[in-house]
Amino acid sequence: MKMLNILLISLTVTVAACSQKTEQTLVRTGLDRVPEFQQLFSGKRLGIVTNHTAYTRDNRYITNVFSEIPGVKVTALFSPEHGFYGTEAAGSKVENSRNNRKNIPIYSLYGKTNKPTARMLADVDMLVFDIQDIGARFYTYLSTMALAMEAAAEFDIPFVVLDRPNPINGVTVEGNIL
Repeated sequence: MKMLNILLISLTVTVAACSQKTEQTLVRTGLDRVPEFQQLFSGKRLGIVTNHTAYTRDNRYITNVFSEIPGVKVTALFSPEHGFYGTEAAGSKVENSRNNRKNIPIYSLYGKTNKPTARMLADVDMLVFDIQDIGARFYTYLSTMALAMEAAAEFDIPFVVLDRPNPINGVTVEGNIL
């Protein structure tokens, strides 16, 4: 069985004193930290598993963030349940499409297939996952990530998770608990 190369670019929670009695918490997502890891992505053809939630704190979309890194080319997008734009009804099958602005194929992972295929990954050197989730076990984003990780392992493609905090409070760090 092939091993999967996974890198988790985790959120950083920094507390900075704004005055003597007031503190402000700054939460940076994995996507906010991508510029710190440019060397990891440089020269790669990326497949990105994402939807409409992949924005930085200064309102830049994930494809724009990666297009600013020299030598990076986004060659495929993969969408979960509700589709790339988040407009599809819960449970409805989503068709493949194209991103009209960047002319990139958008492969649905909630339609005819739930797992990236060899054809979908043909022009991908690295898979990146960035979807905001609320940590509810009945949401399908976790299974989408697991199946994408499985495909990455099968085709020996590194897999990067751009971590995001749970939006319920955005500060509490929780892990693998039932």
